[in-house]
Amino acid sequence: MSIRRYENVPDLTGLLRDIELEFAPLLHKMPGFMAYYAVDSGAGSMATVTVFSTAAMAEESNAVAADWLASRGGAHPLMHVQITAGRMAIAVPPFRG
Repeated sequence: MSIRRYENVPDLTGLLRDIELEFAPLLHKMPGFMAYYAVDSGAGSMATVTVFSTAAMAEESNAVAADWLASRGGAHPLMHVQITAGRMAIAVPPFRG
């Protein structure tokens, strides 16, 4: 699993649109892909959660994300990206009762 947090995003609406149209399809083609979520935190901040079947595959998605950002002109100079990646330690499935 990889969690990326972005702060000071100058055009969050545009970035989210581009993620849906361009970046998410790249992830979907990667081996082991399970899920991707993007959360608009407000005030120019967002977080993404990428789930792969192995931690190594999730780590690889961070390089894909960095390359994709670079291909669209790179991150804004004031944009801060924080990455947390590793194996999923606990997963709670939806309650079915």
